[in-house]
Amino acid sequence: MPFHCPRAAIVAAGSAIALLLTSCDTKTAQCDSLIDTINEGIELIEDFEGKSQTFEAATADAKTPKAIAPIMNDFANELELFNEDLAGVADEVGSLELKDESLTGFQQQYSENLKQLNGLFGTLTQALRDMGTVLTSIANTPPNQITPDKAQKWTADAKKAEASLATVETDSDKATQAIDQIADEINTYCGREASAGEADE
Repeated sequence: MPFHCPRAAIVAAGSAIALLLTSCDTKTAQCDSLIDTINEGIELIEDFEGKSQTFEAATADAKTPKAIAPIMNDFANELELFNEDLAGVADEVGSLELKDESLTGFQQQYSENLKQLNGLFGTLTQALRDMGTVLTSIANTPPNQITPDKAQKWTADAKKAEASLATVETDSDKATQAIDQIADEINTYCGREASAGEADE
């Protein structure tokens, strides 16, 4: 029986192996791209958490509206800058060109939740500014000029700001949990043991 070189079979097998390797390489590269971008946001959040703790300590030490108001306004400015950076990360995550269907699903979910968190931080910024305005107004009003109408308005404005803060706290906790869950799912899919924030450590 004459020997026939299975060239077609070898070429087909070689093509299949090359396709498999390319697919693996592509998935790995896409995973790296997505996780690296997510890590940018996590680093921003971790950095801002330190500033939040400093703010909480400063407001705890301040005892009067005159002392608290500038601290609150300064923190609102810091939060606004942070939120702008976070919005940039959300846009960057959403604009990544990923081909893997599972990764594009994770990408969309993560970007949407990050934008939700971004919106909540925007609400928080406004609530802090509103509270700062109330405290500044109280601090700048001589006691003999405080009328029942003014006191009533300050109380109403303060309660409104406090309600916004409470809502943001609850909703941001939910958004953060969702973000953490998506990050865990990305790590599982990409074969990473660490969380997305620790993937490069």
